[in-house]
Amino acid sequence: MTAIPARNVVHILEERIGILSSLRDLTRRRHEAVEAGRPDAVSRLVEARRPLIERLLAGAGDLEAAASRPVDGLGDSDPQALSLVETATSLLEEIEALDRDDDATLRRNGESTRGQLDELVRTSRAGKAYRRASGAGGTATGREQTA
Repeated sequence: MTAIPARNVVHILEERIGILSSLRDLTRRRHEAVEAGRPDAVSRLVEARRPLIERLLAGAGDLEAAASRPVDGLGDSDPQALSLVETATSLLEEIEALDRDDDATLRRNGESTRGQLDELVRTSRAGKAYRRASGAGGTATGREQTA
């Protein structure tokens, strides 16, 4: 198995860190929008994240290939490589934590919204039932007078 040059591995890691940094920034903004209850902004930021996630997925093969081959000129304890890996890992952990938090918030908000909608439907049904009982928008006393 031929060795991959160290500069290639460093380049792959630096590229991924750039993508992860951009993704983290969008994720932070989406998190703020979720916390502020701004679904329009959340939707836009979800869409803005999509191409970055696709780039990460597309580049995963390069990183896996680099990890499975010996690296020429890069030792197991190379400070630059270790720093890049730590940075990438830290960015990914922050993104994942914000994603989990946003998912939980959106689920809670969804349950709350569903509860509010259920209450609105019950209120609407009660209003319709009252109007039917009172005679098609009239008053109950009006019906009693005609009876």
